[in-house]
Amino acid sequence: MIELEGRMLAGLDEFMLRLGHLKVLCAAAADVGGSWFRVRREAAKILTRPVLVPADAFSLVANYLRRKRLCSFKQGDDKAETPGESGKYRYPNLVVQSDEEGLHLISSVGEPEIWWQDFCLASPGVTSRVGAITIAAKAGSKTGLSHISDWAQFVGLISRVGEVSPIGRLIVKLGPTVIDDPSCSNAYIIGFERIAFAFTIIGADIDCFSRLAPKLLRLSGPIRKAEGTEIFAETVQEISQEARSARYLSVGRKNKLYENMRDLENAARRGTRELGSTSTAWHRISSRLETYVDIGFLEKGRSGEEERFEYVYYPTSALDRAVQSLNEAQDARGWLEEHLAYSLFGKEWSESSLVEDELLADLPEIVSSLARPTGPLPIDAISIGLVWRRAEKGKPISISAARHAIEQLALSRSEIARLSRGGFGERAEFVSLDIRKLEELIA
Repeated sequence: MIELEGRMLAGLDEFMLRLGHLKVLCAAAADVGGSWFRVRREAAKILTRPVLVPADAFSLVANYLRRKRLCSFKQGDDKAETPGESGKYRYPNLVVQSDEEGLHLISSVGEPEIWWQDFCLASPGVTSRVGAITIAAKAGSKTGLSHISDWAQFVGLISRVGEVSPIGRLIVKLGPTVIDDPSCSNAYIIGFERIAFAFTIIGADIDCFSRLAPKLLRLSGPIRKAEGTEIFAETVQEISQEARSARYLSVGRKNKLYENMRDLENAARRGTRELGSTSTAWHRISSRLETYVDIGFLEKGRSGEEERFEYVYYPTSALDRAVQSLNEAQDARGWLEEHLAYSLFGKEWSESSLVEDELLADLPEIVSSLARPTGPLPIDAISIGLVWRRAEKGKPISISAARHAIEQLALSRSEIARLSRGGFGERAEFVSLDIRKLEELIA
């Protein structure tokens, strides 16, 4: 088991479920960043953009709206609930009608339209259909979008002033643009960009993940709410006890770990409950479980499509690989760089190296995605981009292999690449690239 590092996310909640929301926020920040007000406003426009529901999607969308109770539902010839009376429907002009032929979507005003967010979450290929967020809220309450904004800051994808990070920019620019037609680009279907999300989110929560993952694997499945909260509370207690005897941790890092324990204790004390039976425990673990679904460490739907609307989880082979490799890793950084890609994409891919010609071919696009062609670029971000592109081409590599290739390029072609150290550590953290010479060499 790797040693504690004082890295465990605090304050996660039941709004912080879908990585697609983070993609939307990163896209907004990349476009209008520098002000959280502008970022949220742009993200709200994306999420609520009206989308015409095509006829071949009526059944899927109707099922989604019915399960989410976003419009009236009518069974056969029964009278449908009047939306105006309840005042709770997102789509008061829509009715889902059920008969012997199935579900039908009926609009009282023109063609059926729903939010872009809901259309994406209702579409085929989405691993989980929970987690749609609200844009408005009651006075004094935070909106769902505000919670997602907090999440983006917790994991370091967007700064406190609304600037997107290099990896956040990579997620947006190297992958499909999320504001495109959702029939062509669905932000809630996570592809090879999962390496960027996993490196960022798992890395920020590595103390919890490294100790929670084996417990999830042993549960086998189905893992439901009760099991999830119980093993989370157990994990937090174990981390707190381990931190007390971890002399190598600073007081500040220990306090970050103790914060999670105090969080559960305070919630249990208020309701005189066990640590694992509070709503707080569920908020903290549900965000992690749904993130693991998007990344690929857990899955839903083994017992049918309806499970995608529920909080029911099953471990995957990727989680099995992650747990095995955690037992082999020396430290968190080593696991992330040497084993994360292997865990996500499979053992047969992890031993590949990156030759110079392949590196040179991929670098211009990645550097362009980072939008900083003239300044030093984070080696981590470039390495993530290289792993992503290699995986797409069926030639995946580890993050450490990508980093090694960049370092070797600086040694063999100093006129193109120059390394520089960061604010801490002994190895290079940045690389300056001469894009003009790089492009000339490729040509």
